[in-house]
Amino acid sequence: MHCTIYAIEALKAGFGEEFKKINEKHINIWSDLEYAGWSIGYILTKFYNWKAYLFISKSSKEYTDCLKNYKKDKKYHVWKQPNIPLENFFDVDTDKEKINLLLKENEFDWGFSNQGWHTWITRFNYLKECNWLGAPARKYDSPNSKPLFIKTKFTNFYDYNSHIIIFPPKKQVIIKLTTFNIFAFIKEKTDFNFEQE
Repeated sequence: MHCTIYAIEALKAGFGEEFKKINEKHINIWSDLEYAGWSIGYILTKFYNWKAYLFISKSSKEYTDCLKNYKKDKKYHVWKQPNIPLENFFDVDTDKEKINLLLKENEFDWGFSNQGWHTWITRFNYLKECNWLGAPARKYDSPNSKPLFIKTKFTNFYDYNSHIIIFPPKKQVIIKLTTFNIFAFIKEKTDFNFEQE
């Protein structure tokens, strides 16, 4: 099974009917090319106000270029494709605590590694992926192989050393209270008397 198909199915479940519009945007930009981590990432940031972050190790082959590009235009440059705007970047080797805090604040995120070589999702601070080497049934597994679907704490994911995670916008809850509602609540919860003498 293709890793991007797994991640796309999760995204479809979350977007529901709105995913048809994502698909239309994808076709308008890339014609008949299949989905990729970076192509969906670009659509989410450009049209849906999702925010992208770079998570990279100093040992990554793209470390120098990524930091240079971040300082130049705050974007992740995808080879021969539209660049993805970045909010910030983290060193995966030294910023583990900050990374965990950020991930724990977000229930679902879209992610990809090394220019889109691998696509996955996160649920809070766990990366969920379809492993290319996994088999759909145990009888097809080779000795010492990994399962088809894997859940790994993101800060323990070492298969690649550069990642983009794209977070959906936070929902804003607006509560409209009238003065009467506030006073009624206070009166109910306290001994405070609002009656005038």
